[in-house]
Amino acid sequence: MSSDLKRLTADRRIRYSKICQMSFLLFLAAIVYCFFTVYYADITVTGRFGLVFLDSIFDGVPRSFYSNALASGIAPEGAVYDIGTYVIFAVWSIPVWILQHVIHLDPMCAGSLLWFKLLVVIFYVGTIFWFYKVAALLQSEDDAAVATLIYTTSLYTFFPVFIAVQYDVLSVFFLLAGIYYCLENSRRWLIFMAISITIKPMSLLILVLVILWKEKNILQILIQLIEGLSLLLLCKLIYFRDPGYAQSASGFLSKNLSGLLNNGIATPYGLISVFVLVISAIYLVAYLTSDTNPRQMILLAFGIWGAFEIFGGMTCYWSIYLAPFMTLAVFVGGRTNRGKLLLIQYIQEVLMLIVFILHTSWVYGGSKTYSYLLLKPIYQKGTGNGDDIATAAGLLRRLGMEPMIPAILAVALICLAGIGYVGYRNMQQEDSLPVAHKENHDRNVVAITFVRVVTVWIFLAYTAAALFVAAR
Repeated sequence: MSSDLKRLTADRRIRYSKICQMSFLLFLAAIVYCFFTVYYADITVTGRFGLVFLDSIFDGVPRSFYSNALASGIAPEGAVYDIGTYVIFAVWSIPVWILQHVIHLDPMCAGSLLWFKLLVVIFYVGTIFWFYKVAALLQSEDDAAVATLIYTTSLYTFFPVFIAVQYDVLSVFFLLAGIYYCLENSRRWLIFMAISITIKPMSLLILVLVILWKEKNILQILIQLIEGLSLLLLCKLIYFRDPGYAQSASGFLSKNLSGLLNNGIATPYGLISVFVLVISAIYLVAYLTSDTNPRQMILLAFGIWGAFEIFGGMTCYWSIYLAPFMTLAVFVGGRTNRGKLLLIQYIQEVLMLIVFILHTSWVYGGSKTYSYLLLKPIYQKGTGNGDDIATAAGLLRRLGMEPMIPAILAVALICLAGIGYVGYRNMQQEDSLPVAHKENHDRNVVAITFVRVVTVWIFLAYTAAALFVAAR
């Protein structure tokens, strides 16, 4: 009987190993396929603005960059972000800039576009490195490795990087580095946070949280807040005289502020912003707590991004901010609950992916999504704004999913709350998984990873086929 049990266990391990290999190969294939075929138009703008920044520097007018960006005609709104994003793209784009001036290379040719996209992929790999470093401070190295696998294959990570090709991953890279150095009690954490905020100001939400969690002295709180904002303030000081900056980049926060404030509870005096209500409560908990357990800080950060997603109008691009903290919250919940929490995390990601596809259909199969790179001869005509009945958004509308968005958001919120509750309940526990249950734990991780990869391929295969039919 014992030999039969051992043989059965060995057979299962072989089967799990084969599934792991299949998942790895399918995921790698998805990355390669997306890298050479999918190209959302945003990065064609930001990449070329990096070249405009280089032109401004070598023309001796770096402080006129935003006006030059407006005058370039690349995008009518100009360069809408603060300078951090464009500095990184400018440094990365030096080879393209040189070839543009020497052999008149077209910045919109496939080679240039792939070079711009490679920057996003490299920073994606960098976030994996910093995620593992943070996870290893919160749990064992084995658990950290498994958590890193889950983060790497998260729908919240894959779609912003390889479908939307967004550069928020640059900000997340420095954000995770800042969290790591914060947990290591190194003052360098403020440097990385300052860089992250200069790229995208959303990281300010976490800067405030971490300062309130670490410091209780009001003077120290103010000093560290100024240090964390120093680079952003310096950039604004440098460019505030540029009329192009006032017209384009300075409006980024104001354009997105309505999404944070308009969802509210009605009172006789007006709306109470639910998002502000939730993050204010989280900040209050962070300031009042005397608990120095780093898991608590991670859970509070997860709460902020979760509130931002549900109540703050988070776009599909910004879901990558939630991905690392949601995954860490799942693993803070303990090994015995991990299979259930991983399933809940996957369900939550799929539900929000449906919402994102319906709200930003042009990102998930809109005009020219596949017409920049290798599949350009096939998909040159594009498919309008992505709402065609054949695309993912069109299919979801035909299935009647759009009227269900309020219900979908409600279930997604409950999923987030469940992960947070279990994580908070178990954050003090250093639980070890009984040997008898270790196989179930491994099986859950393997299964969820495989299902995620299959989900990605279902989307890719359906979208490619739908666009092919529409292009004919």
